[in-house]
Amino acid sequence: MTKSASPKDALKHNALKGMFWSALDALFRLGFQFGITVALARLLTPTEFGIVAIAYVFMQVGSMFVTAGLGGERGVLVRQRDLEEEQISTIFHFQWVTALIFGLSLGLMSPWIAGFYGYSILEPLIWAMALTGFVGALGLVPAALLSRALNFRLPIVIGMVSTVVAGAVAVLLAFYGGGVWALASQPLVATLINVGAIWSCHAWRPRMVFRLALLKRSFEFAGFVLLSGLLELLYGGFYTLLIGKMYGAADLGQYNRASGIQGMPSRVLTGMVGRVVFPVFVAVQSDELRLRAGLRKAVLGVMAINIPAMLGLLAIAEPFVVTFFGDTWRPSVPLLRILCLVGLVWPLHVINLNVLLAQGYARLFFRIEIAKKGFGAVALITAVPFGLEALAWSQVVYGIMCFAIHAHYTERLLGYGWLAQVRDCLPWVMAGVLMACSVWALQFLLALPVPALLAAQVALGATLYLGFWVAWDPSLFRDMMLTVVSRREIMKA
Repeated sequence: MTKSASPKDALKHNALKGMFWSALDALFRLGFQFGITVALARLLTPTEFGIVAIAYVFMQVGSMFVTAGLGGERGVLVRQRDLEEEQISTIFHFQWVTALIFGLSLGLMSPWIAGFYGYSILEPLIWAMALTGFVGALGLVPAALLSRALNFRLPIVIGMVSTVVAGAVAVLLAFYGGGVWALASQPLVATLINVGAIWSCHAWRPRMVFRLALLKRSFEFAGFVLLSGLLELLYGGFYTLLIGKMYGAADLGQYNRASGIQGMPSRVLTGMVGRVVFPVFVAVQSDELRLRAGLRKAVLGVMAINIPAMLGLLAIAEPFVVTFFGDTWRPSVPLLRILCLVGLVWPLHVINLNVLLAQGYARLFFRIEIAKKGFGAVALITAVPFGLEALAWSQVVYGIMCFAIHAHYTERLLGYGWLAQVRDCLPWVMAGVLMACSVWALQFLLALPVPALLAAQVALGATLYLGFWVAWDPSLFRDMMLTVVSRREIMKA
């Protein structure tokens, strides 16, 4: 990129570069993490996965308190334009102190939590999760500063290394009988490597200063982001803890296996796009036309990939689970099929959410979250007596409602609401449904071993959908291919 490049060209170049590195990171993590998950699922039991899921909820809640809408990817450090050095240091000190206090409090509560669920191993597990949260807090500010500068290469390379090392440690521990500690070690090792490497490579260092007035100024935006995030985590955490208490750790493990498989493509896509589009949306927040165009391009690009991934996974759920995870996890198949419908709309919800936050509507976002979680709680409580599948269907209803509410406000702000977004996605939905039906029907036409049938289904689905994509919207396909072809220039920039 030359010195004479316009700000618009520079933003486009940085966005393209960020999207490339995020896509590279997402694909790598998807492939490698899937392999690690398969290995761990073959070595560990659903009960062990369920126990760790309970402990992990408490770490997530602590992480939200620590991030507090300040140092995350959508926090003040990314969004606020006129940052002061003392403000950055104040946020850093607030986060590590909060992490320490919360971690100690959680550790002291661990005997009660272990007794409530009837698993004594939860007590040391929660202490381990608290340590992971404290270490992670030390890396939030430098990571946010990199995101603010649209510098995605360094954290992504570090993330790849930490994913490999942490995954290898987890599998090794599981192989030698480590049980739940194999699962608990993975986030701790990854966090230690991430934070250590970012601090070694990033030039920023905190000052010994803490100004309450600057923290208060930060919370003018971050406070509502924090409250909204807490509502999200309390809802999700309550969901997990309720399943663990009502149905037991084994059923929770099966449910989490279905949710984890479904979430691989959709969460990778939303994480990849969210990491890039939020800083870009912030940069063009005052230009309504560019913001609307960027939103539409994000919707089209993400859903063109997400729709076939979710519908295809729904069609091949049983051979997929049996081939990779084994018969032990077969009870997760019907749950996976239902949750694929959640993953179908979730990226739309996340993209619209980023638009609201990028424009500074944190207060509105918080009010929306209250309404959403109230509706979600009613759906959850209504579904509890009817079993895990009913709970999964309640998440489908909740996901559709989340998208509809966020898109309603996107229409008011930018003139691009839920109806226009659904209309833009309709060709991909039609193609995805036809592809999924063809893939599903293949099992009745071919008498093959399960792994061979799965390979044939994936090949057929990919061929059918790719052919439709090239025929229907060659410009979108060409843009993505150009991004891949130009990777050398992007990596040099």
